[in-house]
Amino acid sequence: MSNFTSFHRWLILFAAFVFLIGGCSPEPEKKPLPPRLPIAVAVADLEWDGMQVLRKTVEERSRGERLDITWLDAKNDPAEQQRQIEHLLRKTGRQKVKAVVLQPVDPAQSSLLVEALARENIKVIVLEKLVGNAPLDGYIASDHVLAGQLQVRYVLNRAGRQKPLNALILKGGPADPAAQEIAAAIRHSLTENMRVLKELEHPRNDREAAERNVRQAIFENRIDVVLATDSRLAAGAVAALKSAGLSEQVLTLGVGADRTAARALVAGDHDAEVDTMPELVGHYVLDAAVSLAKTGHWQYDARVNNGNYSVPAKITPVRLIEKTNAYLLEQRWGKEIRKKQEEGAGQGQDRGGGSGSESSGEDGGEGSEGAGKQSGGGQRAKTKLKITTQEGKTMEIEIPGEVKSIESSQEGQAPKEGF
Repeated sequence: MSNFTSFHRWLILFAAFVFLIGGCSPEPEKKPLPPRLPIAVAVADLEWDGMQVLRKTVEERSRGERLDITWLDAKNDPAEQQRQIEHLLRKTGRQKVKAVVLQPVDPAQSSLLVEALARENIKVIVLEKLVGNAPLDGYIASDHVLAGQLQVRYVLNRAGRQKPLNALILKGGPADPAAQEIAAAIRHSLTENMRVLKELEHPRNDREAAERNVRQAIFENRIDVVLATDSRLAAGAVAALKSAGLSEQVLTLGVGADRTAARALVAGDHDAEVDTMPELVGHYVLDAAVSLAKTGHWQYDARVNNGNYSVPAKITPVRLIEKTNAYLLEQRWGKEIRKKQEEGAGQGQDRGGGSGSESSGEDGGEGSEGAGKQSGGGQRAKTKLKITTQEGKTMEIEIPGEVKSIESSQEGQAPKEGF
C-alpha cells in the first residue's frame, strides 16, 4: 500500500514539474505590422464639392486598409501641380509613393508628368480628364456621353413637340476634355426640335463668367434651355435667369449635382442635374490605386485608345436628378438641402406651380410680386424693370430702391425721358 502511494506521489510531482516548465515557455513573437502603403492623390481643385465627397470616401476606407494617403491640391494652377509631382519624385525609401491618382489641371501639359512618374515605376491613374498619348496605368471617369444624352432627353420629354427650342450650351474651357465630351454628346443627341444658338467656354468653370454670358445671351436671343457641363456653370445660369425674371420660361440643367445645385433643385429654381456619384468614383479610384501598387494590375472594364497607348479604363455610372428624386442627394448633403424649401413652404417656390410668384434665391431677395415695395422686415425696396427694344427683344432686371426717372439714348442722339 505504501509503495502504491509513493508511486502516485512521484507521478503527481512529475506532472507538476512538466506543467511548470510548459507554463514558463516564452510567448511566440508577434509579427510586426506591414508598413502603410503610400499613395498620392493629386487633384486640380480639392475645394470642389464633388472632390470633397470623393476624399471622404477614400479616407474612410484607408483607415482600415493601412494606407498612407497624401492629398495634393493644385488650386487650378498647372505650375503648382507640376511642383507637387516633382516633389513626390524626390521622395525615396518608405516615403516613395507606389501609385498616384492624378486629376490634371491641364491635361495637355501633363504628359511629361505622367512619363516622369512612369520612369520611377510609380503607377498612374488619371481621373476624369484623359492625358493624351501618355503611358497611363488606368483612366477612371464618369460617363460623359450619357451625361449629355440624359440632359437632352430630359428637355425633349419636358418640352414635347413644341416649336424648335433655342439652346445655350455652357461648357468648361478647351483644357477640359470631360466638358468637351459632354458638350459633344449634347450636340449629337439633338433632334429637329432643338437647336444650339451658342456654345460658350468657361475656363475653370467660372460661375460669375457664366452668369455674365447668360445675361448677354438672353438679351440677344430667345433662350428656352441652358445646358451646362458643370453644376457651377448651371448655378451662374440660374442666377442670371432669376434676376431677369425668366426662371419660369427657361429650363436649366447641369452636371455634378453639387451642394448648390441640390438646394436649387429642391427649391424649384433649377430643373435637373446629372449626378456623377463621387462616392462611387472614390471607391473605384482607391481599388485601382491599391491593386496597381500591390500587384501591378486592376479590375478594369474597358480600354481607351490614347495615341500610342491602349489604356485600361473604368467608366462610372451617372443618373439624372430632378426635384422628384432629389431625396437621393440627401445621403450626400444631408437634409440641409431641404431647408430652403421648408422655409418658403406656401410661398410658391415651385417653378410652374401656378402661384405666379417667384421665390428668392440664396441671396434672400424678394419675389416678383414684392418688387418695388418696402418689406415689413425693413428690407430695402426693389423695382423690376422690363425693357423692350425696337427689334422686339425684352429683358427684365431688378434693381434696389425706387426708380425716380429713366433716360434712354442712342449714339448721336439726345437722351429721352422714360417717365
